Amino acid sequence: MTTESGDSEIAMTRQVLPPSVRERLIATLESAPVIRKRLLETLAVDSTLWDYRPDPRRFTLREILAHLADCDDVWLERLVRTRDDDQPAFAGFDADAMATQMDYAHSDPWHSLNRLQESRRNISCLLRSLPDADWERVGINALLGPMSIEIQAVQIACHDGYHAGQIVELLGLAKQAIQQESWPVPGAVSAGSKSL
Repeated sequence: MTTESGDSEIAMTRQVLPPSVRERLIATLESAPVIRKRLLETLAVDSTLWDYRPDPRRFTLREILAHLADCDDVWLERLVRTRDDDQPAFAGFDADAMATQMDYAHSDPWHSLNRLQESRRNISCLLRSLPDADWERVGINALLGPMSIEIQAVQIACHDGYHAGQIVELLGLAKQAIQQESWPVPGAVSAGSKSL
């Protein structure tokens, strides 16, 4: 395409994910709770690692799971509203305030993981049930602006990836501390054995 001034211009059109990529996206969303369970299945319920916080600005393992479960509830509601309503508006939410209000620091990590598995099944079923046109239905996020169902699903996957990296990082730091015989690591809520 050429403009009046003769400059070459590339026409930008909205590209939607092909059905095969959407299916992989849904499979990725479904696998996230399973991966977390595998990463954490060897942790004893009373392990101090659940509450290890090397960075005071980031969540502990216990808090990550509670956060993910609560976020999934919010995202499922947004997906349903975007599917059913014309451009619904979504208020932003403060993850730190939610963590305090919902008392993430004292949550049961296995209960949070079970909630996450259930909500993720619901999200996956909803996404699989959508006709192609509905993937482009839009909700208005107060912080991020218009977001199609497709973009909302990608956002969930990106959020999962961020917290999966955080979990792996925390497990690596704990392993390193154990190998250096400095376990329990500073920041653990209570002293415990050197086992994870």
